[in-house]
Formats: sequence, C-alpha cells, structure tokens
Amino acid sequence: MSNMQPKVIDELVEASVLAMFYVQKLGKCSVDEIFEKIEANGGAIDIHLLTQAVEALQARGLVSYARGRQKGTGESIKAWKPKQAIWAAPPEVAHITELLPALVSTPEAQNLITRLNADEAEGAGEKKATRKLGYDEYVEVEATFVTMDELLGSQPASPWLDKIVKASPFNGVKADLRFWRDQADGAIVIGADAVRGWLRTGMRTEGFADVVATYIGVAPVRIKPKKAMVQIALPVVDLRGGGGKGLNTYEAIQPGEPIVMRFRIPTRGFMTVERFKVWLAGYAPNPIRGISPARGARYGALAMTDFKVIGDLRSARTLLDSVMDRVPAEAQEFYGTLRAEYDDNDLVLRKGAK
Repeated sequence: MSNMQPKVIDELVEASVLAMFYVQKLGKCSVDEIFEKIEANGGAIDIHLLTQAVEALQARGLVSYARGRQKGTGESIKAWKPKQAIWAAPPEVAHITELLPALVSTPEAQNLITRLNADEAEGAGEKKATRKLGYDEYVEVEATFVTMDELLGSQPASPWLDKIVKASPFNGVKADLRFWRDQADGAIVIGADAVRGWLRTGMRTEGFADVVATYIGVAPVRIKPKKAMVQIALPVVDLRGGGGKGLNTYEAIQPGEPIVMRFRIPTRGFMTVERFKVWLAGYAPNPIRGISPARGARYGALAMTDFKVIGDLRSARTLLDSVMDRVPAEAQEFYGTLRAEYDDNDLVLRKGAK
C-alpha cells in the first residue's frame, strides 16, 4: 500500500460517489464493507457520514436493501445492491486520492451529483454539492395528540415502583405490569427510548433507515390522566409452543387523554418542519406499532390536535428556553441567569440561526 496520507472524506458528495462506486463494484455489500474498502484504499471517513451517503442513494432510487451475511459469523446483516448501473466499467486504481478525481470527473458521477443535490446555489454561491454533510439546522417542535385507544404499562412490579406509584396522585390499579412515574410530581412517564423506538419504526414508512432516529432528539412523554386508570387482562402467549400461559394484567390509560411530544429534528438531511408535521399527523392514527409501552402492535394509536414550532436551536435563547421546563429546581437559578445573558443580544451558536 502507498505511503500517502489518508484522504479524509468529509463531504456528502464524495462519500456518495464512493459509496455508489463500491456498491456497484461489489454487487452487494454492507456499509461496514464499504467502509473497509475505503480505508483499505487510503481513505478516512466517518461511519455516520457513509451511512447517510448510502441512505441518500437509496432515497433517490439508486440502491436498494438486500440481505447479506457477515463474514466469519454468517449472521444476517443489512446490505445494499445497485438498482441502476452508474459506471459500466469502474476504474481500477489503488488509492482514494487517485480514485476520487477519476470518478468525479466522469459524466456518470456528474449526473449522480446533480441527482443528489440538484446543484442548488445557496448563500454566497456555495453549492449543496460541496457542503459538508450533517444532519443539521435543528428545530425544536412540539406535537399534541389525543389517545385513540388504551395505553398499557410495561414495567414489572417491584418494591421501588410500588413505592413511587403509591405516592403518585395517579396511582392506578393493581396490575402485573405498570407505568413508570416521575418522582417529582407522580406523572406517568413513557421513556425517551420508547418514544424514539416508536419514531424509528414509523420513519421506515418514509424510506428512512433506522440509524436516522439517532440524529433526532426526543423527550420523555409525561401524562397526567384526567380519567381513572383501568386494569386490562390479556393472555400470555407461549411463543415456543403456541397457546396461552395464563393472563397478564396491565395498568391502562383510557382513550381520550392528551399526550405531548417534543422532538428536535434536523431540517437538513431529514424532513422540513412542514413535511414532518404532515407525516406525523398521518402516521400516528395508523402506526406500524403504537406508542403503548406494552402491546404496541395492538394499542397506542394517536390523533394530532396541535403542532407548534418552539424555535431554531442554533439560537442560544431558543435552546435554553426549550429545556427550562425540564431542568430540576436545583438548576433553575443557573439556567435563569444564563438565559438572562441573552435577553438583549442573542448568541448564534451555529451559522444561519434565525
């Protein structure tokens, strides 16, 4: 191998051109295999950048999902295969610093770049094709829903959970599986991991890979039910032999309760705020899996009642305002003092803040 310094790939267009080249050259491969090829040929690239590059190709119909096998273990893995031929005869060169110019100068690559970025001029002549990748330009949004059916708890009973449930004004009913509670005010909590899982599953309907969910901020859902909670009993299914193994009882929230969700979405690399709002409103009533912590395949449909933009998170004011209602009492004074520093002159945390 050459002693040349590694070529750092930090732009989406270069990453996409290389990803398309290796998918076509290998016929079927995983992101990890593309990553290894780039490194073996003198390149250095962030795995998240490479993943986004492949997703960009998939979104434009250039590559598609395929099942592959992990070398050595034989495990099933997600792989990619070409949907369209781009390079009829890919160039054979040993180093990325030679390969990239050879690829980018071809008419095929120019067509690919145009399709990826629409060659849209921005600002002072900067082009999308040369912008550095990132899920960026984050905006905080808040969506309010009403439950269309029951939500079922999933936390097994324990002495600690029993204690905080007993102290909660929403102390529910006796059940094998219950909701977690916020110790501060007793509110029912659906954890951020469950909310992210719900969002991740739903985004597949828009053609986004699961990894995109790791770039979206979510807050735990806090519910203070207005209606009395109820107990629901459902059979436990033996997945090995079929049939039932008795009943589980669940603490359940009744239909018609309001739920508020907070998201931090990147409007660059993901969806616009308008598209996210429309998609969320259309997906929530008929989800692949509902927001119910337990039995989500059956329960947890939601209908949107309100949607608002909290603000652009590249602004210090907006960023701090967005968390003021979540920080504990011990931190309120510090956050209040910090926020007051920007009453007259806001701090732009990232270029382009509005």
